[in-house]
Amino acid sequence: MTPGPGQTKNPGKAAPSGKEREHIFTHWFVGANVMVPTLLGAPAHADLARENLRAAATIEFLSSPAQVKPGEFVTMSVQVTNVGAGHKLPTGFPEGREMWVDLKVTDAGGKEVYRLGAVKNGRTEPGTQSFKVIMADDTDNIIDLELWKATRIVSDTRLLPKGSADLVYRFRIPADAKGPFTVTADLNYWSFPQYLVDILLGDQAPRSPVVKMASAKKTLALR
Repeated sequence: MTPGPGQTKNPGKAAPSGKEREHIFTHWFVGANVMVPTLLGAPAHADLARENLRAAATIEFLSSPAQVKPGEFVTMSVQVTNVGAGHKLPTGFPEGREMWVDLKVTDAGGKEVYRLGAVKNGRTEPGTQSFKVIMADDTDNIIDLELWKATRIVSDTRLLPKGSADLVYRFRIPADAKGPFTVTADLNYWSFPQYLVDILLGDQAPRSPVVKMASAKKTLALR
């Protein structure tokens, strides 16, 4: 792909009389918005946005036990790094842009024994490790819709260029669960949380796509 992160070579000529080049850059403007190009009937642009997002960040496990016991508490950590954006990740209007980790633990039969980072009622669930800006008004009410009422930034967890964040998770292995266990950490992004789309567009609101930017997986043996 050429217009966005340039992850795929695009050989050719920049002009009819030009020389053959290994890579031709275009002048397409590619961001991170998948939803709007899709609604406008421009799937190619939506695909470019997906590729742009998938070249922007990485996620990996930093620490985890090799084996776990039934009933014990497990602590694991993951690291998310901004490897492709020359600005804070994500960027854009604060009430919309959100990047987050969806961490899932499943047993040998595929049964989910732990999860943090699911979308519930149009929002990422409480406790989710998110990268975003949270703002408030003069009376400390969180502002997530009427941006003009915001007077201060409560928190800004976005990643600086080449910056990273280490996230820690702690969960309990069920006493009756069957190992081995698979731990999956997905780094997700959406341009608009679903609750915001529903408020703005009503009953006929389209679904806000969640893009998986990166993913890491780990296996925990049962001892």
